[in-house]
Amino acid sequence: MRRFFVIFSALVLLAGCSIFSQPEEPGEETKNPNRVERPEYKDVDVDSRVADPDALVLKPNKQAVKYKGEPVVQACDVISSDDLRKADQLLHADSYPNNVMTRTYFNGESKGEVDTSIESANNECWYVLHGKSRKSRNESIEINVYEPAYTNQKELATEIKKNYKAIADIEGVKAYQMAEEKMEDHTGRFTDYRLQQGTITAHIYTSIIDEKVVKSLLQTAAKRLKQLEAKPTGPSQVDYKSPVFAAGYVNSCDYIGNEDFQNLFGVDADPLVTEGISSSVGVEDSDHYLKHNCSLRENPENNQVLSMKTTAYEDEKTAALHFKEGKKEVDGDSVQEVSSIGDDAYYAVNEVDGEWSLTFRQGRVEVQMDFYDYSEKEDPSSDEEIAEKRIERLTPIAQAVVERMKDV
Repeated sequence: MRRFFVIFSALVLLAGCSIFSQPEEPGEETKNPNRVERPEYKDVDVDSRVADPDALVLKPNKQAVKYKGEPVVQACDVISSDDLRKADQLLHADSYPNNVMTRTYFNGESKGEVDTSIESANNECWYVLHGKSRKSRNESIEINVYEPAYTNQKELATEIKKNYKAIADIEGVKAYQMAEEKMEDHTGRFTDYRLQQGTITAHIYTSIIDEKVVKSLLQTAAKRLKQLEAKPTGPSQVDYKSPVFAAGYVNSCDYIGNEDFQNLFGVDADPLVTEGISSSVGVEDSDHYLKHNCSLRENPENNQVLSMKTTAYEDEKTAALHFKEGKKEVDGDSVQEVSSIGDDAYYAVNEVDGEWSLTFRQGRVEVQMDFYDYSEKEDPSSDEEIAEKRIERLTPIAQAVVERMKDV
């Protein structure tokens, strides 16, 4: 059983959203003009870094993606952010993507193959939520989908038989709940279900406290599985709409792909891409931004990973200012200037956790790129030599990204 990550969207209710300006009457409370107050979030303690807690718009995508000739049921389509809203569950108000929504989905581009183990075939969707109480700890829900084209069906059946018990059908769909004695190794409160419609199995794993909400979402998922069995849909398209962010949204996954992965590692990326999505427009020093994360990987052992993170500001001047300030905050000994990428670029290693990245700016967008190649043997080179090797390998990929961002 995979552990449930508490880390990685909601349709905007445009009606009722408002920006408050300076008070017109003496004695009125001053409202911050850099923030949007959404009525549905009035009882949520929204972080000061959030300018608009509910700016995310997920648009339906009718075009299904195929894997090995078969259309795929995407996990986030089984329970959508709109379904969560209807169940009175709000997405966590946060401008940092992996704190809100993460999805690993078939993108229809990469040429590699999926490891068919149920531990690896992660067609999954994960949401962090504000529950009905709003002021309680964050709740969460994860959905995994398994189909014959990318999952070992014998292994899946054995796992269900070993760890789950059959319960009453839900909306005519076979249903199973994890046996109580199998839950003893897990910490925290959660419920764990499997739904089976034809050859499609959905794993729904949640820490939502309200049992009525869980029941309602299971019913929604069962109905949706029937619909998706008949007519699969593609991964929803991400966008943002907010009165405090007029510039366009930048999706990292639009700027890296299988060709980049091949050029970096010499192999195809697998067909699953992992995307981190935020619910909110962020704000720093009165400047607004949108963040996004994207990762490509190689199976079966995920030995190679290429990741990209974007922070899009409203204009180039603002991006340049924050890029400069961010570089100042990095440990000076680890910073290496890189002159051949975008408008400005540097390589740095975080002195706290040892994580490294190549950071560059193209116009109004700041980009962080890194890669991990666990297939390589341990490198005995010095830190300086390792840095040079990383920069050399990643520079042509970053330069390609810069070219693709010329019109952003």
